[in-house]
Amino acid sequence: MEVNVPPSAVIPAQKNVSRLRLFALTVFFLGVQFHWTIQLGYGTPFLLSLGMDKAGTAAVQLSGPIAGIVIQPIVGALTDHCRSRLGRRRPTVIFGTIIVVLSMASMAFAREIGGLFSSDNTGPLVVAVVAFFMLDFSDNAVQVACRALIADLVPLQQQREVNAFLGVQVGVGYTLGYGLGFIDLPGLTGVDSQGAQMKILSVIAAGIFTTCMTITALTGREASSANMERNKTVSPYTIALELVNCIRYLPTYVSKICRVQFWAWAGWYPLLCYCTTWVAQFHADNHHPFQGPQGESAARIGSLALLCFSFLSLVTSAIVPVMHSKQALCLGRKIVSIPNIWTISIILFAVLGLSTFWVYSGTVAMTVMVLFGISFGIANWLPFALIGEWIVEQEILRKVTAEPQEHLQLPAPDDDEEAPLLVDPVPVMTTPEVDISAGLVIGVHNIAMCVPQLLGLGACALLFAFLDRNDGGYDPDDHMYPGDSGDSIGWALRAGAVCALVSAWLSTRVKELRKPKLFDEEYE
Repeated sequence: MEVNVPPSAVIPAQKNVSRLRLFALTVFFLGVQFHWTIQLGYGTPFLLSLGMDKAGTAAVQLSGPIAGIVIQPIVGALTDHCRSRLGRRRPTVIFGTIIVVLSMASMAFAREIGGLFSSDNTGPLVVAVVAFFMLDFSDNAVQVACRALIADLVPLQQQREVNAFLGVQVGVGYTLGYGLGFIDLPGLTGVDSQGAQMKILSVIAAGIFTTCMTITALTGREASSANMERNKTVSPYTIALELVNCIRYLPTYVSKICRVQFWAWAGWYPLLCYCTTWVAQFHADNHHPFQGPQGESAARIGSLALLCFSFLSLVTSAIVPVMHSKQALCLGRKIVSIPNIWTISIILFAVLGLSTFWVYSGTVAMTVMVLFGISFGIANWLPFALIGEWIVEQEILRKVTAEPQEHLQLPAPDDDEEAPLLVDPVPVMTTPEVDISAGLVIGVHNIAMCVPQLLGLGACALLFAFLDRNDGGYDPDDHMYPGDSGDSIGWALRAGAVCALVSAWLSTRVKELRKPKLFDEEYE
C-alpha cells in the first residue's frame, strides 16, 4: 500500500537555524579538507621518501575511494540505528575524530614509530601505510555522520543555504592547506628534522581538525536516542540488507542525481590527481618538468595553480548561492533554477577540458586550471543541497502521513502549478522494506562519487601505459605539444571532459523539487 501526499499539501514549518549555528554545524568540513590537502599534497612524496615505489603509492591511494564505497554507507546505516544519550550521530563524530588525529600523528612520525621495531624502512613503511588507511576510513566515517547530523537538524527551507556554507568551508580548507604548503615552516619554526614540513603541517592539521569537530559536536545537539524503541534487530546482515535494498530500490530523484555524480566524478578524478603536473609540464615545456633545471619553479607554479583553483572555488561557493537566492542575475526563476546552474557548471568543465587541445604555454595552462575552480565550487555545493532537500522533505512527509489527514490543508492548485511536491511518493512498504534514512542515502550518494574514482585510476593507468610506452625519460629537447603522444595527462583531461558531457546531459533530467507550502510564514 502507498500513501501519497497531495501535491498542494501544506505542512507545518520547522524553525529556521541561525546563520551562526549553520557555520558551526558545517565548520567540520574546513578541518576535513585542510587535513585532506596535506594528505593529498604530501602523502605520496612522503611514502616515496620511505622507499615505496610509484606502484605502491598508487595502491595506497586506493584507500580513499575504497573507504568512500565501503565505510560511508555502512557507518551511515549504523548511525541511523545508534542508541546513545549523545544522539545518533555524535558518538561516531567523537570516536572518528580521535582515530583521525591518532592516524595523522602516526603517519607524520612514521619514521620514529617504525624505527622502534625495525632498523630499515620496513617498520616506517608499515606504520605509514596502516595510518594512511586508518585516516581515510575514519575520515569517511566522520564525514557521513556530520552530513547526516546536518540533515537531521537543519530544516527543509535552509538545506540549500547550509550546503552553501559547506561549499565555502571546503574552499577555505583547500586554500588554507595549499597556502600553508608554500611557507617554509621548518625555517620559520626552527624545527630541524627529516620530514619536518610534513610533521609541522600534520600537527597544525590535527589541531584545526579537532577544533572544528569539537565546534560541530557541541553545536549539533541531538535528542537522546538511548530510549528510542528499536523496530528491528540491528546486525551486520540487516545493515547489508538495508544497503542492498536502498541501492536496488533507490528513489528516482536520488538515482538521477547519483548518475550525474558518477559521470561528473569520472571527469574530476584525472584533473584533481594530475593538474599540478600538467601545469608544470607546460611551464617547463617538457614532459618531465621536475627533472630538469626548472624543476623547482615548475613545482611551485603547479602548486600555485592549485592554490588559485581552490581560492576561485571558495569565491564561487560563497557568491553563486547568494546570487541565486536574491535573483541577482535578473532572469526568470526557471532559467536560473538549481538544476540549470548545475548543468551550466558541468558544461563549463567539459569546455575547459576540451580546450586543452589549444594550450601551448604555462600561462594559458594555469588560466585553464584556475577556471576549473568555478565548476568545482558549484560541485561542492549544489548536488549535496539537492540530496539534503530531498532527505528532509521525505522525513517531514513521512511524519505527516503518519498523522491524521486533517492536519493537511489542501488549497486548490494554481493553473501554472505542474510540478508535484514529490518526485517519488512516500510508500509504506512491508516487502521489501526500503529504508530511506539520511545516513544510508548519503552513503549511497557517496558510492556514486567514489566508484568512478576507482575506475578512473585504472583507466588513467592504461592510458598512460599506452601513450608513454616509448618514453625514454628526461630529454631537454622533449618539448610539450598539446595532443601528441607525450601529452598523456592532457588526453586524460579530455577523456574526463567527454565524461562531463555525459554528466551534463543527464543533469537536464534532474528537476527542482517543489518545496512544500508551510504553515508558519515567519520561518520562510
